[in-house]
Amino acid sequence: MVKSLYSNRHRRLLQRCLVMAIMMMTMSL
Repeated sequence: MVKSLYSNRHRRLLQRCLVMAIMMMTMSL
């Protein structure tokens, strides 16, 4: 149970990082 919760949080964090990276790319372009 705790493991799944942790993975869910980790996935959300990864998604946030990805969005930030995309924003940076668009800004640099």
